[in-house]
Amino acid sequence: MRVRVENKLRKQASKQASKLVSYPWLSWVHGMKSVQGLVSSLVHSLGLDEASISNRKAFLQFGRDDIERLKRLHRALEELDHPFAEDFYEHLLQFEETRSLIPDTATLQRLQASQTAYFDTLTAGDYGERYVHHRLKVGIVHQRIGLDPTWYLGAYAHYLVGLLPTIHQRLEGGHGELIATLQSLIKIVLFDMSLAIDTYNHASKQTILALKRYTELVFAHIPDGLVVLSTDLTILSANRAFLRQLDLDPEQVHGQPLLSVVRLEQEFAPPDSFIDLAKATALDHSVHQDLIYRLGKPGDTGGKPVSVTLTGIVHEEGEEGEGEGEGEEAGLLVIIKDLTEWERQERALRESQAMLIRAQAVAGIGSWSWDLAENHLSWSAETYRIFGVTTSQAPSCGAVPVHSEDLSMVTDAWRKTLEDGTPYNVDYRIVPGGETRWVNVRAELEVDADGVPLRAVGTVLDITDRKRADDKIQHLAFYDSLTNLPNRALCLDRLQQAISAAERHRETLSVLFIDLDLFKHINDSLGHATGDRLLQAVATRLRGSVRRVDTVARLGGDEFVVLLQEVREDTVTAIAEKILAALHRPYFVDDQTLHVTCSIGIALYPRDGEDTQALLRNADAAMYRAKAKGRNNAQFYTKDLNRKARERLQIQEEMYVALERQQFVLHYQPQLDLQSGHITALEALVRWQHPEHGLIAPDRFISVAEETGLIVPLGEWVIRQACLFSRQLEATLGHPIKIAVNLSARQFWQSDLAERLAGILQQTGLAPARLEIEITESMIMHQVDQAILTMCQINALGVSLVIDDFGTGFSSLNHLKRFPVQVLKIDKSFVSGVPGNADDTSIVAATIGLAHNMGLKIVAEGIETDAQLAFMREHRCDEIQGYLFARPMARSETLSFIGSYIEAGTRWDGASGLLSRP
Repeated sequence: MRVRVENKLRKQASKQASKLVSYPWLSWVHGMKSVQGLVSSLVHSLGLDEASISNRKAFLQFGRDDIERLKRLHRALEELDHPFAEDFYEHLLQFEETRSLIPDTATLQRLQASQTAYFDTLTAGDYGERYVHHRLKVGIVHQRIGLDPTWYLGAYAHYLVGLLPTIHQRLEGGHGELIATLQSLIKIVLFDMSLAIDTYNHASKQTILALKRYTELVFAHIPDGLVVLSTDLTILSANRAFLRQLDLDPEQVHGQPLLSVVRLEQEFAPPDSFIDLAKATALDHSVHQDLIYRLGKPGDTGGKPVSVTLTGIVHEEGEEGEGEGEGEEAGLLVIIKDLTEWERQERALRESQAMLIRAQAVAGIGSWSWDLAENHLSWSAETYRIFGVTTSQAPSCGAVPVHSEDLSMVTDAWRKTLEDGTPYNVDYRIVPGGETRWVNVRAELEVDADGVPLRAVGTVLDITDRKRADDKIQHLAFYDSLTNLPNRALCLDRLQQAISAAERHRETLSVLFIDLDLFKHINDSLGHATGDRLLQAVATRLRGSVRRVDTVARLGGDEFVVLLQEVREDTVTAIAEKILAALHRPYFVDDQTLHVTCSIGIALYPRDGEDTQALLRNADAAMYRAKAKGRNNAQFYTKDLNRKARERLQIQEEMYVALERQQFVLHYQPQLDLQSGHITALEALVRWQHPEHGLIAPDRFISVAEETGLIVPLGEWVIRQACLFSRQLEATLGHPIKIAVNLSARQFWQSDLAERLAGILQQTGLAPARLEIEITESMIMHQVDQAILTMCQINALGVSLVIDDFGTGFSSLNHLKRFPVQVLKIDKSFVSGVPGNADDTSIVAATIGLAHNMGLKIVAEGIETDAQLAFMREHRCDEIQGYLFARPMARSETLSFIGSYIEAGTRWDGASGLLSRP
């Protein structure tokens, strides 16, 4: 049977070789030989030595007379310039079957040159070894391009038919000489044809041999066991892998029934199940894949696991033309894959999984995975337990009982991980069964080649006990055990942080040093237990007297410290008075009514000290001065505080009069578009035209207006006057310019702010798009969601929003991208350092880039030098504002300045001075 298969393969190869089909694997088996190398091989294979060549000529009766006649014909044809080779290939190119073998002009020209030489040597008279080699070479070339002998002989006939009339015209000597010459030509042509036929026959034989070697090579080296069986399951052939699987020799298997050589058993299957299935497969030519068996030798126990594939095959024995099904014999191909290593790995995996489950249960660590493409979530048993979810419930993100206060944090962290690959490592609270517990959840992403997340794999750990222990240790280390207030260590740490923040943001910081008056008498007379309970009550009242963001600490004994951040100096007095009043109220301790007062010393950063020790020392000194002044009072370390307090009270009283008598005026500072050179906006800045003190800057009265509430009517007056001036500008100059107005915190947090703005716009007739409202970062950071709602309401009117003094607040990029603002203004504190200060330069450049990337317009305040202007141009800042271009000007001066600028019709340049600076 094996011989029949090989004969069939040879027969198929012969058919393909005769059609000159190219087999890429033949090149791999033989290697690519040069044409000359193939000629030499062919000469050797055919035995074309000098004697063989002479015998061929003798058989054709080709002799000296023939050579002489062909030489005479050659000389006659030399005088004729006839394109025989061109005609030869032109004839070939008329047929699709041959045209496809000549892919381009270069190939055609190369073949024409070869054929011209071929035709020229046909009648040259030299028919020795070199001539024979040349003919073989031409045959090999035609074979290589895939030219079938049928087409080659047809084209040759075309050449001869075209040549005969030429011979008749050019050859001298009469009819007899013509016939003799034609006979000689036919002899040499037949000699050539015999060589061509030898070339093609030799190629066919080589193809069959190469196919045989290639098939045997592949069959032998396939790593899985291969066995060819007859329909009665007799082994016809087997490869090396099969023999190795059972340590057998070829002689032991060939011609033997398969089951006399091997034992194939399947769990829970009848003993003869394989025989029945194999015979049926061989007959119906079906395929059965991945059948799991145990393979061994007959009589052995156990055996190795294997995967068996059965494929029915047909051996074709008939020749072409035989009827369908004639000469065909069924058989069976068996592929046996050794699964020993796979089984070992599966066993190891199961053991590892079992060990992991036990380890997770011991360590309290759960595992999970999330297929992001399929949205399929898997939990380990320990994960179910930690989350308090029954295993009958399908795992889902919604099933995790996340604490409501942590839900947004968990969602944001996971979203960030998916967006930029940030490692997911989050501690949060869960509420399984109503009990609050802490978990640590970690995850890593698996991504594809483009970085798109495919899968998340992570762990969950119950850290409740650790959190409680950490909290307890933290509390013991940094909190007073009696009052539960921060102790000295935490107080000093917070004070240092507050100093750093105040220095960074150029703010003040207040330190209140509080000592209870005559507390020693209570301890001595009523005992320390009563004294301790009184201290606890004092701590409660202190916490209730300040904001939640402020720090109240107990240094020891009856000494306390209060840290106030972002509180102006004139507000500290009110807070100190509030504390004095709160502590002065009666206490009810152990059925007794007790009274206690305190003395407060106040030190301010940076005026009274720039480090923790200096501030505490000076506040302590001020506290002793309060005691010296009779106790139950507060004293500032600054000696001239009383003068400032009187000045503040005077300003407050006079501001009411100023509003009634319209003593406030607006000045306007232009903003310049660096790209177009146009003035795009005016910022309205309020001034107090005092009848006695002259023009008062806003830094002297705005804080008082904020605290007293006067800022609300004053702010509305500013907005209304600015809108009216914008209308006047457009009417006078015919040039619409936006007006920008600063909004105070008190105004911004009015519940009806949007309605107030809409009313002013309607009253003044100003288009909403001409109004810009400037707000500060710190103003909107305390209640972000409410701030965003208010900002959206303003936007809905068509009014633009500007974040003023950008960079000096505490806004995060996450918040910034949520704020519906259109413009950022870089604070002049940063601009002043450009370009000399490296830090300020980097901050300004980064802020400009940030604004542009977020689609926001960027304005630089405080431009005072040409170098600053050049820097802003270089970094593509949109607009500038500052004394270099124009200072804040009164109403009439502003009208004149803008009119002159528009009339000049030129770009302003700080360096060239195309427009003189006001």
